[in-house]
Amino acid sequence: MILKELMTVMETIAPKALAEEWDNVGLLVGDASRELDTVVVTLDADEAAIRFAKEQGAQAIVAHHPLIFSPVRAVCAPSALYTLAASGIACFAAHTNLDAAKGGVNDVLAAKIGLTDVCEAFGGIGRIGRLSQEMTPEGFATFVGQTLGTRVQLRKGIKTIRTVALVGGAGGDFIADCEADAYLTGEIKHHEWLETPAHLTVVAAGHYATEVVVVEPLANRLQKSCPALRVIPFTGHAPYTTV
Repeated sequence: MILKELMTVMETIAPKALAEEWDNVGLLVGDASRELDTVVVTLDADEAAIRFAKEQGAQAIVAHHPLIFSPVRAVCAPSALYTLAASGIACFAAHTNLDAAKGGVNDVLAAKIGLTDVCEAFGGIGRIGRLSQEMTPEGFATFVGQTLGTRVQLRKGIKTIRTVALVGGAGGDFIADCEADAYLTGEIKHHEWLETPAHLTVVAAGHYATEVVVVEPLANRLQKSCPALRVIPFTGHAPYTTV
């Protein structure tokens, strides 16, 4: 198949209309008419993902985080953008549209922590649902950390937890509007922690850990929709360590 056909499939999975106005999604590097036989799905189109794509003989990368946000004034080594362009590998990004899409980042995250009765929240980009049993704030934080395989930050509320709202990645903007017992996201700015309502338990589990969960499900969906392609997930590692 050609890259343009893959882009059409991605539009059915994560329509561009769902993306935030400030976002930069779609084909960022490459020729839409290029023929494909192998595609790598990853969270970031970083040096490790590009190296992996080369090793697999891939012609394209589908990434969650856009490689280009700000205006580009130069494309030089050793940047990932230079490496990608020099390799001839195309790059397609599905970011906030994949966050909001059905079966996207936040649906996968909600399923990962076992939420039921899941509904859209925060204008459609987030999700809210119910735990199978009540938990204490400490118990919920421990459960999230163990489930996602990461360390977490906790701000304890005053209630036991049954309902949970979530936004993977950087979701601190939505804390003030959260009506659940607990809120789960990746990262939160200092002033957002300070503005947290007294009743609300908040858990920050890391940007990477709350979003990388979508990589394999997305790769599986693409493989099912594009049987002529070899679709390979690459989870890589967070760009930081906790010490």
